[in-house]
Amino acid sequence: MAKLSELIGKDLSSYKIEKLHEVWSTDEEGLRSRAIGAFKSKTVAKAFAGNSKEGWGTSVYPVTVLTDGVNTFAIENERVVNVFNDEEKANEMRQKAIAKLSPADRAILGL
Repeated sequence: MAKLSELIGKDLSSYKIEKLHEVWSTDEEGLRSRAIGAFKSKTVAKAFAGNSKEGWGTSVYPVTVLTDGVNTFAIENERVVNVFNDEEKANEMRQKAIAKLSPADRAILGL
């Protein structure tokens, strides 16, 4: 589904309203410039934002969405929201962090 307006008059019993945490790239003034994606977990969203190399930086903002688990729409401005799998992205970030450790650091941590 491409637009929220396509749901007008449809049965919405498979949809629910959720609060997510959306990561945005920011411009040189710190203003939101482009939505990257949303997470259920604020902790994962902040970690993803902290590791992102988008634009001038990234910020995390709450977003209220209408979703059926596949299609997700921001209610405030009727735009499609890209939702990431929290567990999958957290695992990717974990693996990248481990890869940066020296063999000695890994040994100390038992990895």
